[in-house]
Amino acid sequence: EAYKQFTENWQKTLNESGMEQLKVYGELMKKFAETWNNMWPQK
Repeated sequence: EAYKQFTENWQKTLNESGMEQLKVYGELMKKFAETWNNMWPQK
């Protein structure tokens, strides 16, 4: 029972923190790509 509780909490924590980190990471990557494209115009 304790193990089940632990795994459920772990899943919840992973889902919450994981999604947040992915969102933040995605934003950073977008900003980086924009900056990179502005620095080195492809066209």
